[in-house]
Amino acid sequence: MNLNTAVATVRPLTATVKTQNETDTVDVRLFTKNGAGAWISTPMLRQSGFTFSGNVPGSPPGDSVYYYITAKDLLNRTTKSPSYDYQILKKKKPLLLLFNGK
Repeated sequence: MNLNTAVATVRPLTATVKTQNETDTVDVRLFTKNGAGAWISTPMLRQSGFTFSGNVPGSPPGDSVYYYITAKDLLNRTTKSPSYDYQILKKKKPLLLLFNGK
């Protein structure tokens, strides 16, 4: 999955966490880090049923952004998603836009 982007703003993220019942209590957390920084854990909020949402923070151009999600139930059973990453691309040349009136 290629998520590289030239946009350095916050990116919304949703996760579907399947439990026995859609009202079961579960702690879903988003772990993110920019570049060589430390991992930061933030809770994801239940939107409805099995769907949770969170935000991947913005990062300056040239940085790599890494993230993964964990879910833990009341019995302390935890599962972890694969880790994902993408780069915030740097602009190499100024943008030139030509319009010929057509």
